[in-house]
Amino acid sequence: MTTKRSLHLVALGLVSFIVFFIYRNHYINGDALIYADNILRLRFVDISIHIGYYFVGYLSHLVLSQFGMTVDHSLILVSCLCGGIGVVYAYLLAERLVRDSNTALVCTITFFLSGTYFYYSTTAEVYIPQAVFSIAAMYYFLSDRTAVSGVLFAIAVLITPLSIFILPFFAVFVLRRDVSIRRLLRFAVAFAIIIIPIYAAAYNELLWGRRGLLRVALTTSFMSLPSCLGNLILACGKSFHILTPFAFLGLVYLYIKNKRLFLLLVVMILSQIYLVVKASDVSSLEAFLLPVFFFISLLISYGLNWSLSGLVRLSRLRKSILAALLVCYAVFSLLLRIGPEGISTPKILADNRFQNDLRSFNAGLSGNDSFIANFRDGVAFAFYTRTQPTEELETTMGNRRWFNAEYLDAVAFQELFKSGGEVYVMESYSPSPGTSLLMSEQRLAEKFARYSLKSKIENLIEGITLREHLRTNTILIYRAEVGGA
Repeated sequence: MTTKRSLHLVALGLVSFIVFFIYRNHYINGDALIYADNILRLRFVDISIHIGYYFVGYLSHLVLSQFGMTVDHSLILVSCLCGGIGVVYAYLLAERLVRDSNTALVCTITFFLSGTYFYYSTTAEVYIPQAVFSIAAMYYFLSDRTAVSGVLFAIAVLITPLSIFILPFFAVFVLRRDVSIRRLLRFAVAFAIIIIPIYAAAYNELLWGRRGLLRVALTTSFMSLPSCLGNLILACGKSFHILTPFAFLGLVYLYIKNKRLFLLLVVMILSQIYLVVKASDVSSLEAFLLPVFFFISLLISYGLNWSLSGLVRLSRLRKSILAALLVCYAVFSLLLRIGPEGISTPKILADNRFQNDLRSFNAGLSGNDSFIANFRDGVAFAFYTRTQPTEELETTMGNRRWFNAEYLDAVAFQELFKSGGEVYVMESYSPSPGTSLLMSEQRLAEKFARYSLKSKIENLIEGITLREHLRTNTILIYRAEVGGA
């Protein structure tokens, strides 16, 4: 690799990292905070299917904490960094597959700005570290460094077992005999050296523990065909929106011109069927399919080039139209995920308003008061306001400082009033920037009435009215009143 090429790749990764960093989230909630808590407490056997993420997060926080960074901000920074590295490996893998730098660059830009990849590169979750290790493993597998590939793939699987769904990628090249048996053995041995000791030591937790592999597989049901198709269309549309149709054109082009690559992409897409039928909602499906979105980006790049080549003969004009389409895609992606206000106000320094607002609210609670929230916000409340680092975050794990709205019925809600204190409810519904941008005020009000926690509780429990108690830029909390008094 030449010095000039290396500098270009470094610049690509650095620019990507800076974009993710200045538009990053400044707090985390839900599962991400449970992982952060496990890292702080070195409790790696809890939800051990993510044990690889715990190691990555622990080592990162070990370094970043020396600069005064808290674990939540450390994990967000890990995602920003992995997101930037992932963009570089996406370019390298695309170039290796298509042997054309222009197509690889279009693929990389599409992937970099796809809604799901952008979002998870700006917050703390397992999916971006998983994606970067998975993409890097595929690249090194095709670069005659299969032992390195095996190690990286093992780490990806330890970060989240969802990584096993990219196994067909390796199988295709082995079956074509593009990869020799000797190179495959190097891959398998390297993979086994990493995986076997960890699975041997914690197999019971990994398989049957909290969110264990078999436990989850056996307890989650299959979605109906209409739900699967609807979720898949929305997941792709939210990430690629105006460029989504070009993926189908790219598939037709490859069927005509490059059946080897066509077969690979079809195999990679079809191998995700299990995830499509198991994902309970669009957000879950987006996260599950993240590594495969690279291949959809590749299809889009082919579809763009083919359609423009057929419609526009002048090379310079064709490049100008392509650039304009990518700019429109970039602007629309940022508007949907961040919104106009977010784009115009990038942040370099940490913004702890959410954390401070929760602490301020908590300071005003008395011992008899009750606090109700959904899972994500309740875990955040417990984490950011606790005084003892050993306090559990979840109600199912023994936390009694908040109540999960998902498990409250009318009888349980009425019981809270018997404590003699106030009952507070934290609103969980907030329209996304994209929803706020595309919908009228009337439609937004209708969605709030349908999906807000306030509406659900008032409809569930007769005689209860939720009055606004505290509204800041980051949180909205109601006080419950009987009879609207």
